[in-house]
Amino acid sequence: MNTYELTIVLAGSMTEPKQKAVLDKIKKAVADSGGKVDKEDSWGKKQFAYPIKHEKEGYYFFFELTLPPDHANGIKRLIENDEQVARHLLIVKRDKVQVTSSKKVETPNSASTVAPETEKQSVDKEKKVVKSKRKARKK
Repeated sequence: MNTYELTIVLAGSMTEPKQKAVLDKIKKAVADSGGKVDKEDSWGKKQFAYPIKHEKEGYYFFFELTLPPDHANGIKRLIENDEQVARHLLIVKRDKVQVTSSKKVETPNSASTVAPETEKQSVDKEKKVVKSKRKARKK
């Protein structure tokens, strides 16, 4: 079972009973597939940055779901085929992974010790490499 985050945007012109019907349909599909809704949150009505399906605002809803991995695509297809849903996003929620690499660093106490490199340091090094490659191409 994987944990998923689902964000749904419904049209701003929808009435509350219609919104409830769409959300209940999604929750029923999750339950029928052997999953469950862990968290449900309504973010309210918000204005769009640009019109979507001739609507200028929409209702945002957020769910945390636990689903078997092979049923996630079925839920996504159900949402995509529902014309009342303006936008949606279904992503797998992963645990945070700490990225470290080890390099030999000489210190006064020992000739070779292993010290983890921070993520920021590795990103800074990658940026320097990219910049030097760009400069080389320009010449």
